[in-house]
Amino acid sequence: MRDVSIIGSCVTRDSFEFDAHQRPQIKFYAARTSFASSFASSVFPLDLADLDPSNAIKSGWQRKMIEQDLKKTLAHQVMSLAPNDVIILDFIDERFDLVFFKNCIATYSAELRKDTGFANYLSGSSLLKSGSDEHKMYWRDGFLKFLSIANTLSLKIIINNCLWASYNDSGTRTMDESIVINNNNLLRYFYKFARDNCNGKMIFHNEDEFEFIASTTHRWSPAPFHYTNDTYLFFNKRVDEYVR
Repeated sequence: MRDVSIIGSCVTRDSFEFDAHQRPQIKFYAARTSFASSFASSVFPLDLADLDPSNAIKSGWQRKMIEQDLKKTLAHQVMSLAPNDVIILDFIDERFDLVFFKNCIATYSAELRKDTGFANYLSGSSLLKSGSDEHKMYWRDGFLKFLSIANTLSLKIIINNCLWASYNDSGTRTMDESIVINNNNLLRYFYKFARDNCNGKMIFHNEDEFEFIASTTHRWSPAPFHYTNDTYLFFNKRVDEYVR
């Protein structure tokens, strides 16, 4: 089975924990980043040591993902892939706002917001809200830059076009329905743009095909995008069809 790379979130990465010995190997996994930021032209003028001088963010993996976002190294990782390699995308982390500072962009991930809150005190910075016209504009620019690299290498693109779950496996709502609807509408916008601009294979062919249910016992805690096992198993089956 062919190796894969992932630009996305745990909704894709977690699926590889099932039947791990039979799953494709992962070349690289990039998360906690928006396409608007990771494929921007300019490196963010501050590094993580500037934004988190007290080392409040303890996870080495989270720090690595943030540094990758700030330094814009993801494009080089994609360029290092071999022709016809497989890359899987999901857009769940586009829920994060963007920080705009000195004409540069960074993803304001949950860790940066919770543990540093730097956007609240960084003079001259502004927040671009997730789903705003500005966010969509910068996202389109970043995605098209990614696509230019992918097309040059003839990469095989798989899009994990998952949605937020309205209900969990106990039958209760995951959160206010308007928040779920707004986030899913944004995801549909990104999926449509991706579908219109590349020949990527969609995991979920249509919304009637599969109902997303959140897990109340998920390893990363309950959330609308932390699913029951059925979702990951369905994803694996579809990936197997595409990469064998």
